[in-house]
Amino acid sequence: MFYAHIVEAIGSNDGREVIQKILLGDDLGTTLRAGDAALEDHVKPQVLSIRHISCTCRMGRNDDPGAVTDNRGRVHGMAGLRVCDASIFPAVPRANTNIPTIMTAEKIADAILSG
Repeated sequence: MFYAHIVEAIGSNDGREVIQKILLGDDLGTTLRAGDAALEDHVKPQVLSIRHISCTCRMGRNDDPGAVTDNRGRVHGMAGLRVCDASIFPAVPRANTNIPTIMTAEKIADAILSG
């Protein structure tokens, strides 16, 4: 069980209480009693997206107003700056972004090494 590893790491039997304080804060009971709106306000800042964020600095030609980088990861108009992650994808992949991101980073690393 996950908590058992935490308890071992902390060296105490209070592992669940410690984790609750870390993840949820000391005032969870008060928040729960305050109703759905208070719970939503408490949870929203704690939640992260599980989507595969990509395409925020997409690659394209220099004359493309939506493109930020070229196909070698170089940022248009910025000497010496490159981007080599999923943000340069021109379109969102229909699958997990892990392997395409690794491939993209390797291709850009090759471009950097080859000059």
